[in-house]
Amino acid sequence: MKRDLPNPSSPRRRKRPGSPRFRKGIVVALASVALSALLGIGWFKWRFRHYTGAAALEDFRAGIAARRAPHPAVRFLELRYGPLDNPANRQKAFLHFFDAGHIEAMGVMVGHMDPGERQTNIADTAAWISDYRSTMTPAEREALGSFLDSPAGQAQLQQARHQYLSRDVAYRSATAPVIAELMMTLDHARNR
Repeated sequence: MKRDLPNPSSPRRRKRPGSPRFRKGIVVALASVALSALLGIGWFKWRFRHYTGAAALEDFRAGIAARRAPHPAVRFLELRYGPLDNPANRQKAFLHFFDAGHIEAMGVMVGHMDPGERQTNIADTAAWISDYRSTMTPAEREALGSFLDSPAGQAQLQQARHQYLSRDVAYRSATAPVIAELMMTLDHARNR
C-alpha cells in the first residue's frame, strides 16, 4: 500500500504560531523592519546633516498648516516660533533663515513647489524680513547684533553661507529676493 505524501502547498501545511518556522518568519520580518528604519534614519542624517527629526516634524506641521494662509511665510513663522509681536520670537524666526538644516529643507521644499506657490512664498518671506528690519527696536537691533558678533553667531553664519552656496543655481536664483533682504538686515543689525 502506497502512502500519500503531504502536499506542501495544501492549506493543511500552514505555519502554526508555535512552530519554529513561524517564529523564524517573525524574527526575519522584525529584522527587516528594524533594518529599514535604520537605513531611513541613516539616509535622513546623511541628507540633512544639521537638521533634527524633531525640527523637521515641527517645520512640516507648520508648513502644512500655513500652506493656504493669505501670507504663508508669516503664518509658518508664527506657527513655528510663536506670536511675531514678541521680540524674542521675531529674532528666533529671523535666525531660522541661517540654520543649515533649515536651508537644506527649504531647498527641498522650494524644489517641489509649483512656480506660483514658490513666487508667493518667496515674496512673502522677503516682505516679512524687510518689515522686521524696518520695525526693529533699538533693543532688538542691539540683541541681534550682539548675537551675530558672538562666536556662536559667527559659526552659524559661516555654516549657513556654506550650506547656501552648496545649493544649485536654480535655488539660489529663485531665493535671491530673500537673500538680499537677509543681507540688508544683517548689515542693519551689525552697524549699530
